[in-house]
Amino acid sequence: MAENEERPGEKRQGFLDRLSEIETVLVAIIAFIALAGIMWVGKGYYIKAKTEVSHGQLSRPEALQQDKLLLIAV
Repeated sequence: MAENEERPGEKRQGFLDRLSEIETVLVAIIAFIALAGIMWVGKGYYIKAKTEVSHGQLSRPEALQQDKLLLIAV
């Protein structure tokens, strides 16, 4: 337990300070790929939602027109 405790005046190393240069570059590349994947998923959900909204807006006037025609026909 005493090994894990910090000594007074001792600086704690950061995560990237403990890695070599190659490991740091690999971590950056992996983080970039993960971020790009999250952005693609978000863009896919955005396009799907946009399509559903525009489809709903297009079908609404048609439904209103059909209701008017039904009222006129009665």
